[in-house]
Amino acid sequence: MNEMDRTNIDHPKKKFALLFAILEFVFFALFYFSQDSNINHTLIFHIYIFTAPVIIVLLIMVIPELRKKVKSLLSSKDLIIFVAVLSIWLYVYDVKHIGVSSVFSFLYYPVILEELNFRFIVIEFLKNYTSDGKAIICQALMYTLFYASFVIFYPHGYPGFYAPLFILDNFAMAIIYGAIYYLRKNIYLTTALHLSFYLLLFFLPLDLGWLGYVTTPV
Repeated sequence: MNEMDRTNIDHPKKKFALLFAILEFVFFALFYFSQDSNINHTLIFHIYIFTAPVIIVLLIMVIPELRKKVKSLLSSKDLIIFVAVLSIWLYVYDVKHIGVSSVFSFLYYPVILEELNFRFIVIEFLKNYTSDGKAIICQALMYTLFYASFVIFYPHGYPGFYAPLFILDNFAMAIIYGAIYYLRKNIYLTTALHLSFYLLLFFLPLDLGWLGYVTTPV
């Protein structure tokens, strides 16, 4: 293969890499600004939760590798597991009179937005440039950087050694989710697990409060 042919092949990859970097930057920037109490962070947060799915859809529509992967994602049998887990939680929350709206609230944010972006888009995109293992580590680093905004804007909430523990905890959970995605090749199990960790918080006794902190550090 001559130099001109190699350049023609690499050009689309560079173009998609630039698009990926720009849209991910917007994704991160909106979330970071939504944590800054010096501005109208509530408004920015609402902009984030409405803009994030648009960014995700744009990335999937524009980048061919992601668009192809969606087809296999939609046809995965693991979807049945996710639907079963969601149905059980809806039943439990209805019986306990907690409110099923809480289930859908957690399902949308943070669960679906994070799983689609970090576990699906980031991993699948980076796999075109590096190995699966490195892609999983990269998404974990990005996920950790994403939630480092909490430590930056609310340092009083993470005094002393709690700050590095918070960072390490987020990284560890992202590695776990990434490993599950690698094994199953879809986000249904990670989404079900991620959602369940949040919904369990309402049922944990005080002496197991640490479990909620570890599994849902934010």
